[in-house]
Amino acid sequence: MDAFSKSSESGVWLVDFVPILKYIPPWFPFVSFRRLAIKWKKMVDDLNNKPHDWVMEQITKGIAQPSLTKTLVNMYSKSGTLSFEDDIKLSTGALYAGGSDTTVSSIYSFFLAMVLHPEAQSRAQKELDALLRNERFPSFRDRQAGNLPYLDALTKEVLRWAPVVPTAIPHVTRKEDEYRGWRIPAESLVIPNIWGVSRDDKLYKDPHTFRPERFLTKAQGGDCETEYDIPLDPFFFCFGYGRRVCPGRNLAELSTWIAAAMTLSVFDIRPYNDEIPKVEYSRGVITHPEPFKCSLTVRGLKAEALIRSIDVDAIVYMGDIAEDGTGHLGS
Repeated sequence: MDAFSKSSESGVWLVDFVPILKYIPPWFPFVSFRRLAIKWKKMVDDLNNKPHDWVMEQITKGIAQPSLTKTLVNMYSKSGTLSFEDDIKLSTGALYAGGSDTTVSSIYSFFLAMVLHPEAQSRAQKELDALLRNERFPSFRDRQAGNLPYLDALTKEVLRWAPVVPTAIPHVTRKEDEYRGWRIPAESLVIPNIWGVSRDDKLYKDPHTFRPERFLTKAQGGDCETEYDIPLDPFFFCFGYGRRVCPGRNLAELSTWIAAAMTLSVFDIRPYNDEIPKVEYSRGVITHPEPFKCSLTVRGLKAEALIRSIDVDAIVYMGDIAEDGTGHLGS
């Protein structure tokens, strides 16, 4: 994913502006992008092929565990011949690669925000405790039922406060256009400024402040008079725009939510040795918080018992999916 981030940076690669350069041999001086492209292509091919080949070997031996690849292979196998194999390996590879680095970045930002804002962490934990009573983990059904409004707001604020892709993926205009008197020629490079939207004080009061309450009404303990006063949901801009919008945005947002919910239900997140980390982020299309330390403490014996039950529950859950054969969540 580091290669993807570097290759997607706008204004870095001369070949983006002079496409004929892609025909120059890779050994030619000053065309390092060709050599990098060959190296990165092999990395992408390995990402798609090696896990797929391993699962296929496990299927042949009859010992494959439940997985997306296994489910798709079973769905598209006909008369012993697998159709759409390239589609399967590319789909599973894209799901893994596209969601791993970006979602990890959001989760890192969540941990950083919790270290810096213990008051937000405490409120989210009180909401979780009132619902769960330390008897179970939170689930997506809790979210669907609207049982955790503050946690929902906290997830939105993480996405707004620390957008994973501050400038999104660069676009190119298909035809000439005009915007506020500015002429934009066809095939112009357009860089969406997601960071600018997230810090627009016309949309968000005190935009540099981490405050989940901005996405709640006063009846919910938030800042807004009514639900119509709640500002723009970051979901609608932090995953890009148009045809290049992130196809996995729903999964990414849900992954961040469930990671935050499950972590806060059983752990306290605190500064390591009282060291308050700085809010510093890496450069690139995909950004991450610079390395920081934090301390995780289990929230009591009941929380510890829940943590130790995860392996058993996961095995039962995956078995249910395998028997269902669809890979869909139960109703």
